[in-house]
Amino acid sequence: MGVGSNNGWVITDQATGEILGLPPGPPFDLEGVFGGVCDVWYIRYEDGLTGLMAGNNVSDLMGCFDLSNPVSITRTEVDAAAIQIVGGGTEATICANDGVADPIDVEIVGMGVGSNNGWVITDQSTGEILGLPPGPPFDLEGVFAGVCDVWYIRYEDGLTGLAAGNNVSDLMGCFDLSNPVSITRNAPDAAAIQIVGGGTTAEICSGDGTADPIDVEIVGMGVGSNNGWVITDQSTGEILGLPPGPPFDLEGVFAGVCDVWYIRYEDGLTGLAAGNNVSDLMGCFDLSNPVSITRNAPDAAAIQIVGGGTTAEICSGDGTADPIDVEIVGMGVGSNNGWVITDQATGEILGLPPGPPFDLEGVFGGVCDVWYIRYEDGLTGLMAGNNVSDLMGCFDLSNPVSITRTEVDAAAIQIVGGGTEATICANDGVADPIDVEIVGMGVGSNNGWVITDQSTGEILGLPPGPPFDLEGVFAGVCDVWYIRYEDGLTGLAAGNNVSDLMGCFDLSNPVSITRLTGMDCDSLSVDDLNSNFDFNLYPNPAKNVVHINYNGNRVVDLNIQVFDMLGKEVYENELSTQENMSVDISNLENGTYFMNITDSVSGNRIVKRIIKN
Repeated sequence: MGVGSNNGWVITDQATGEILGLPPGPPFDLEGVFGGVCDVWYIRYEDGLTGLMAGNNVSDLMGCFDLSNPVSITRTEVDAAAIQIVGGGTEATICANDGVADPIDVEIVGMGVGSNNGWVITDQSTGEILGLPPGPPFDLEGVFAGVCDVWYIRYEDGLTGLAAGNNVSDLMGCFDLSNPVSITRNAPDAAAIQIVGGGTTAEICSGDGTADPIDVEIVGMGVGSNNGWVITDQSTGEILGLPPGPPFDLEGVFAGVCDVWYIRYEDGLTGLAAGNNVSDLMGCFDLSNPVSITRNAPDAAAIQIVGGGTTAEICSGDGTADPIDVEIVGMGVGSNNGWVITDQATGEILGLPPGPPFDLEGVFGGVCDVWYIRYEDGLTGLMAGNNVSDLMGCFDLSNPVSITRTEVDAAAIQIVGGGTEATICANDGVADPIDVEIVGMGVGSNNGWVITDQSTGEILGLPPGPPFDLEGVFAGVCDVWYIRYEDGLTGLAAGNNVSDLMGCFDLSNPVSITRLTGMDCDSLSVDDLNSNFDFNLYPNPAKNVVHINYNGNRVVDLNIQVFDMLGKEVYENELSTQENMSVDISNLENGTYFMNITDSVSGNRIVKRIIKN
């Protein structure tokens, strides 16, 4: 129990004796006081005491008083001072996860106090300690999105809880944290993309006029304030387009490989425009994996007749070759190439010739189109007899070169009753009418009859029509022909040679008339008058073999030729009417063909049409 009229409490600095304070009573909180050792005293005193005032020294007290023993309190002081970003400021924004370093350099402003020091990074929303880096600059590239606080810490031995994963609020001990430097981490994530149904690669045919929609989907959850789609050229990185979204149709785009990307980004992104390069994008963004699309774009270029022009007119069926030489203008594109001839009216593929020049002699009349084709593997339907509209695959046809085929066909002729040979006795005063008939249907704007000398080819006459009476003509052999021709034929006059005819025409087979005189007339026989040159083909249409039946009454050695619709010879053989005659067509493609049957001795000829199915 103390004694004295008055009492109180005195706190002094142990080292100097300075009175630091006169608190009303315990407990005493010395937080915020500078470091050092202070003594706490209890005092009893009588009236008249002087010097009892903060700032005075306890040794200067004057009067009747007594001080208790001191309670000594050692004050350990910590002060983390203040921090800021070098150059000023306590806030910054970075783009994390873009692969670019984002160093934030921080400096201490003032003088810190404490036996130990360090740096602490915490998540602002939770207070979780994210890391204890050794010191600035701090690079938060690769950290997830959010806001973190950077602190400077001063502390004394015995501090607990200072470890990543703990919460800063759980620190226990003598320490002081600076003000925070707050860093906002934007971390766009474009997630992943794939073609709907799976896969990240596709192949299309660009330029064939058929839509090629590629539907792409996002796999996962993207992050970023803004988003969009980017299409780039794979080889150069050029941005080809910024479509609003899938599906993407690249029909009509040039050949090559393009990459489709999904992008997530923050405000301020620059360079996101068609024509720029994706490598020049500047800002906070993330691109997904690419979906790569290979664009096959065949280009058959253009074609023309050598010398210019894309139209020509030929005379088909006159026995004269009509080569049309065609050239490619420009550079075609495509793994494969070839030539296609189609009927203009129907689109039927008439042939796939190996290349120009193209000879359409012997093909029926009409208009055909010649095309150059470039295509990729997998094309179907490219076959004679199919329709060009049924081609399926990745291909391109050039412009057509159109060839008008003016057809002339004098058909066949024979002596009425059969046969193509006759013998008469001329100059005996008896009429010798030879009645000739046309077998089949001739083709040509104009027609007529021609009689030539067989040995010289001289045109002996142009009679109006059968029957022909050669009584009174000199001895020899003459040929009677039926002619079909178009306007513009020249040379068709008696006295000219039949070989000099110029224009579009066709001569039938000849009916040969041997004119005997005098004693030679005695050699005429019945067989000579009854011979004929006619054949039947069966079956027709045929699949494998066509049989030939001769209607004549004598042995004839024959030359058999088969031609396709383009005039190309596909079969030839020598046969005799004294044997079974047949032609193997099993190796031919389905279609229409012409069979020329020629007497190897007399030259008599007949043409038959056959169909292979």
